[in-house]
Amino acid sequence: MFSSDLDDGRLMHRTILNEPVLFYRKEDGGVTAIMDRCSHRLVPLSMGKLLPGDRVQCIYHGLEYGPDGGV
Repeated sequence: MFSSDLDDGRLMHRTILNEPVLFYRKEDGGVTAIMDRCSHRLVPLSMGKLLPGDRVQCIYHGLEYGPDGGV
């Protein structure tokens, strides 16, 4: 994927080596990549939404993940 493909506020799913990966652009313009699954029910985080503070919220129970993949 090219950097220009990743718009601000957009969550983008890709599969790399059979692993789901979520890419998104942080508030400072940098890009982050984390596992695209919630640790609770394995729901794809790419179905959720991007929150202020570079956090991704799972659509299922609302768990929030930071750009390092931590809850």
